[in-house]
Amino acid sequence: LNWLSNRLKTIRLLSSQKPLLEDIDERFAILEQNGIENLAQMQDALKTKNRLQELSRQTSLPPEYLSLLRREVNSLIPKPIPLKDFPRINQDTVHQLDAIGIKTTAQLFPHVLTAPERQAFAQENQVDDQDLLILTKLTDAARLKWVGPLFARLLVESEFDTVEKIL
Repeated sequence: LNWLSNRLKTIRLLSSQKPLLEDIDERFAILEQNGIENLAQMQDALKTKNRLQELSRQTSLPPEYLSLLRREVNSLIPKPIPLKDFPRINQDTVHQLDAIGIKTTAQLFPHVLTAPERQAFAQENQVDDQDLLILTKLTDAARLKWVGPLFARLLVESEFDTVEKIL
């Protein structure tokens, strides 16, 4: 949570987001005291209206504040993109991955974190290595905020084909 707190303090917030800064240190300390130590736990605790209301009762934090916090946390966690939504992808490869239960970027990402893992995964599942490399780059680019399937494709086809090159 320190990362999120520091991020909120240092980024330029919209006027509608500025209430997130009110008593931020105290409010984040209260969240930590209630067992919320990372983004995943916070996202889970704020997932539904009922959970948000329950956390508000437990912590005495205003539900409006928690709702704003939920929007910010959800914006930081990339939404999985169906692999079939990327333009100009070999559909045979997409079907092969689909057959082993991999339909989205979130499902593919853990298998292709490094070149050796990607190559082993391609070999194990008889997936074309070049097709998998392209999907890996698209999956990586799609993790960035506001990058969807079309923009990811544009990035991958440019000189900015990895997150490291973009950042």
